[in-house]
Amino acid sequence: MFDVITSHPNIIYLYPNALYAEISVNFVDNTISLIRGHGYPDSNIDNGFDWKYDNTRPDEFD
Repeated sequence: MFDVITSHPNIIYLYPNALYAEISVNFVDNTISLIRGHGYPDSNIDNGFDWKYDNTRPDEFD
């Protein structure tokens, strides 16, 4: 399983919480910037993609 995930050209492995935020990546500067996520840029945002099945509350913060 590990070999497939790390070497197959058509597989993307998403870590837990991989979709809670929208980011931008600059491969030249080797930086990652938060665009939208938990409480950013607005405190009412629970996830970066407005996922309608979001279970952030109350489970994530218990």
